[in-house]
Amino acid sequence: MPTWMHAPATQEDDGLHRIAGAVYGYLRELHEYRDTCMRHEKTAAIHDTESDALEVYRMFDRKRETAEQLHRSLKMLPNWQESPYWVENGQRWEELKSDIGSRVDRHTKQYHIALQGVVWENIPMLVHAYKFDGDPKMKIEIVIPAFNSPFPILPLRLVAEALRLHEFLIPEHIAKPCPPFAGHEARFLTVWEYLSTSMPRSLYASRCLPTPPGET
Repeated sequence: MPTWMHAPATQEDDGLHRIAGAVYGYLRELHEYRDTCMRHEKTAAIHDTESDALEVYRMFDRKRETAEQLHRSLKMLPNWQESPYWVENGQRWEELKSDIGSRVDRHTKQYHIALQGVVWENIPMLVHAYKFDGDPKMKIEIVIPAFNSPFPILPLRLVAEALRLHEFLIPEHIAKPCPPFAGHEARFLTVWEYLSTSMPRSLYASRCLPTPPGET
């Protein structure tokens, strides 16, 4: 057997193993985010607004048990005041929450079901559930407000984590989401339409996105 096979591991070898492990973990996370987004491609949408907040939307048939599940799930989550970013950003988040609440209150046919700031995977999120008078659907928007993170967070991760929170709030065994684009006047983007414009083109992470129609 060659002598090099018996050579003890060096500090350099250990460093290479750590780097390889970190790269593998990063790639695995990217593909998990991608799989989450693909799972919701036909049942979630991005609310296209001029705000710097990200709004990820799903819609359900309006049933009492669905709303009850939503409230049970919300009780299990930490309030966004527990976020490490609260001290620097909390006032703006509360202003966003107040603006959304006031907008619904001014609407004569729109009603709150839930409006609560939470922390999910260390990311602050605002859960806004509402309904319109005479509409058989319940809408749930997860709004991720702007916050000053010490490290950049990819839009792919933000969208995927919002979708995972959606799954936690209303599991599919409770209610299945409806196609999000029917019967709504607001402008929406598909998950991939949003990511195709928000993800940095130069990153490997952007290569795991589906190829838009018409491109090869």
